[in-house]
Amino acid sequence: MATQVGDLKGTIERERAEIGVFITLEEPSSEMKLEATTTGVYTSPIDGRDYPRIQILTIAELLEEGKKPMLPLLILSPYQQAERIPDKKAAEQQELFGG
Repeated sequence: MATQVGDLKGTIERERAEIGVFITLEEPSSEMKLEATTTGVYTSPIDGRDYPRIQILTIAELLEEGKKPMLPLLILSPYQQAERIPDKKAAEQQELFGG
């Protein structure tokens, strides 16, 4: 499975992702942990904290222990609104009904 962590490492580098999470059924091997730690850390520009670029979690940790990936804060407005796209059909229908 260390090769799968290596594949994830290649994917996050190719896609320019900041963090990747590897979820496994079994406990990670020492080779898997080594591969993950050699990927380095991501430093969040928002809170200045360091986050492992590859994090390995087991299903047991997620489901039984409630563990979650360490992810940086995202600063997004809770009141964001999507851009309105003009609907040609609605405009045509309004014309039909005298709008």
